[in-house]
Amino acid sequence: MPKSDFFDKRHDKVQDRYYEIACDKLELINTKSDARKIVKELEDLIKVDPGFLDSYNLAAEILRDDLGEDEKANQLEKQAYDVAIKTIADKHGGWPKNLIWGYLENRHIIRAIDRWAYNLWWKRETDQALEIFHKLLSSNLGDNIGARFSILAIRMGLRPDYDKKWAGEYGIDVLKLHKWWNRNYKKYIDDFKDWDKEWGSE
Repeated sequence: MPKSDFFDKRHDKVQDRYYEIACDKLELINTKSDARKIVKELEDLIKVDPGFLDSYNLAAEILRDDLGEDEKANQLEKQAYDVAIKTIADKHGGWPKNLIWGYLENRHIIRAIDRWAYNLWWKRETDQALEIFHKLLSSNLGDNIGARFSILAIRMGLRPDYDKKWAGEYGIDVLKLHKWWNRNYKKYIDDFKDWDKEWGSE
């Protein structure tokens, strides 16, 4: 049986430099040459600590958005997902009961798993995406990553960019997102019974 609660280790060897790159990305990348230089540095961080998954996903983001290298980006995101599952799962593939976002050390793992589920969703492999989103939700009912919104959107036949209609100057309008959620989730209540029991009165 998997452990009840999962806590990842710290990744001090690479985290500080990763966050410097992530925070300064807009200033660091002005040309394709800049982008390749940052991807190379992130790949070096992966070599130093292959268990810190944000490095994979930021490199993938730059490859996709700045260099147009979608296939290489997809490969990095799949690698990050595979490492995440190897890190948290038991030998039978069972997840821990609780993979809590509130433990800061777990967040890079949750982000990597969520990212790969989105990748599957874009490829219309929605059954696999749903399975992953359900596991993310059941292991963290507080749902900081928003897995329940993804599940609902898939059930409604929407694309992964369904929420762009609520995008504003400062990101997604969370109030509109929640109004959409509250109007629709009970139509698919079997997907959200545990969440509804815990948070349905919100």
